[in-house]
Amino acid sequence: MIANPCSRLALRKMVRPFAYVVKTTPEEYTKEFTFSIIKPDGMQNLGPIFDRLAKEDFYIRNLRMTRFNKAIAKVFYDEHVGMPYFEIFREFITSGPIIGMQLKRLDAIRHFRTVIGPTNSEEAREVAPESIRAQLGTDNRINTIHGADSDASATRESEFFFRPQSLMKRNPFKYPNTILMLKPDLIMNGKLGTVLGGIQEAGCEINAMQSFTTEQLEDLRRTMGTYGPKVIREIKPGISILLEISHPKGFNNLLEEMLRIESENGTGYTHFDRGEEHLSEMIFY
Repeated sequence: MIANPCSRLALRKMVRPFAYVVKTTPEEYTKEFTFSIIKPDGMQNLGPIFDRLAKEDFYIRNLRMTRFNKAIAKVFYDEHVGMPYFEIFREFITSGPIIGMQLKRLDAIRHFRTVIGPTNSEEAREVAPESIRAQLGTDNRINTIHGADSDASATRESEFFFRPQSLMKRNPFKYPNTILMLKPDLIMNGKLGTVLGGIQEAGCEINAMQSFTTEQLEDLRRTMGTYGPKVIREIKPGISILLEISHPKGFNNLLEEMLRIESENGTGYTHFDRGEEHLSEMIFY
């Protein structure tokens, strides 16, 4: 256990020691969706990216942070295999963690392609200066974000990325850590970018990130046994996002920053004492 005098944290544990489900009806969304990947170079700019998605009324249907290896990248980008640029691109896309997302809204595919801009970031700066690639991309390959170009591509890429028996690897966990649970109302209120940006600006590292439906959270809480109520204190209808976070300067710095971010945003902080690191492996796949 950590010998750390955090009375606010202790009080929270006493006040809300168990999970409960809030019975409200979530908003209905269109069935149209697109698929996107935040590439390794985009992972340092999660705040601006998710702020823009919220501004454009995209709803997160599914999300997972993972890593491509070279074999998986070859399968996922099979239409590019054999092109002169493929090997260079494969080195880039496997160089770090990525985030895959299903995003919903009216006219999702066309609108998302407009929001991210042309594939070449230099061209995007000329013809679509407000686009994500124009503002955050580097060139034709290192361009921050991918967006499906058709209904068929969005379906194929989503099924590949989110299939139950995924061959992709999660990002290595770093300890000591903590888990942050972002509830549906926070995400629906467009504060995901604010929270993620605050985490990164505080020098914390996001090592895992995954969305859960209400049913998935209830199943996870049950399978975690006695640890379940500690990790998942409240379940609301909609999509929640769990993050595993560490700090290079150690647990005390991590705890200080997470308490501040929770106080500012009402995120739903969950404290993991040292010696309980295995809980991350129970949550993220």
